[in-house]
Amino acid sequence: MEDDKTTATPPTEFVWKLYMMLEEGNDNTVFWTPDGRSFVISDTIEFSKTTLPRHFRHKNFSSFVRQLNKYDFHKVKSTNDDGEPVYGENGWEFKHPNFLQFDTSGIDSIRRKLPEKRRAEGPSGYRELEDELHDLKRKHESLQKHFTSLSEDFSNAIGKLSGLQESLKKKEETMNHVFSMLAEFEYRFERLGMSQDDTASFDHIKRRRTDPSAAAQAQAQAQAQAQAQAQAQAQAQATTNYDDHMWPSTTHTWLPLHPPQVRRDSNGKAHPDGHADNTAESTEIHQNGEVQKILIASDDSDCVKICSTLLQKAGQVVEVIPDGVDAVEFLQTSASHVGLVLMETVLPRLDGCSAVELIRSMNRQVPIIMINDGSVNPKLEFLLQSGYVNEVLARPFNKDDFFKAVSPHVSLASY
Repeated sequence: MEDDKTTATPPTEFVWKLYMMLEEGNDNTVFWTPDGRSFVISDTIEFSKTTLPRHFRHKNFSSFVRQLNKYDFHKVKSTNDDGEPVYGENGWEFKHPNFLQFDTSGIDSIRRKLPEKRRAEGPSGYRELEDELHDLKRKHESLQKHFTSLSEDFSNAIGKLSGLQESLKKKEETMNHVFSMLAEFEYRFERLGMSQDDTASFDHIKRRRTDPSAAAQAQAQAQAQAQAQAQAQAQAQATTNYDDHMWPSTTHTWLPLHPPQVRRDSNGKAHPDGHADNTAESTEIHQNGEVQKILIASDDSDCVKICSTLLQKAGQVVEVIPDGVDAVEFLQTSASHVGLVLMETVLPRLDGCSAVELIRSMNRQVPIIMINDGSVNPKLEFLLQSGYVNEVLARPFNKDDFFKAVSPHVSLASY
């Protein structure tokens, strides 16, 4: 009896708390085995977070294992017929011969061992160290997986950042090119005596547009051209039904602001009036067997809707870009796929006239029609005189005005 008192102590609340925790049966992280002779902790991390604090007021799994060892609970490992762990690699199973689910009579006999007895039993200390080592290895593996995942995320972020840097570099190069061309444009203005600050230098433009005799002569010439074209279009209009009520009822006379250009068809035949024979195959629209697009650079929804509808009904493919910078970049990369450009003079980020300057520095072939509100525009006048712009379409315009400007440059279906 003397020896018994020195080697063991009366039972404490720990064993009964352990039994009540297992009897709750509402936690899938800790449960009895089917035969009720041992219990299993299936998820040590979740067990430490949720179950331990409710019953033992701490979250230290290693401390819980040490308590089990002090009451002579042993860790066991159940395997199936194939030698695989029944409760997985991370499952912890503990057993005590007197700790049974269906027989509580032996619980009071489970005593906590005194330190002297624990040191004398040597293997218990080793078992505790092995458990701690296994726990550390498990945590190390978890950290290593987390580190690998972070490394992959970092690599992906670096790749995306490199892509953004390359995109910004291209944007910067484009803007530098824009500023360079604008500076050259202003220099040309000054050399020609066409500074925007000097409005007197545009008196000859205003006089030409306000001179009654010049206006009457231009109007008569435009009316003669309109009558000739109306006769050619009469048969097509008789068989084609378009929503003419969509267009303004007032008649607007389209007046070219520069001398008529001489155009040549695919057979080399010259057409001084600017109208090539549309019966021949168009090398501007059909190139390498592919139908080219008509680019509409405009942020005016009404203008885009009207132009797109007319062109699509005439059998054309349309690409719409709402600002000047994007229009220049599109032509820089896809010039071979564009057969005609309809450009607003007023555009976000880069005005239409400056955009034309940049386009002409890269491409002198694609025809460009400027859409203007009819006001005097010195830059536009300069581009017309320089041959950078092929036509000017003044607003408001109707269907006939539109096709009169477009038809010399592309092959259209009946409209």
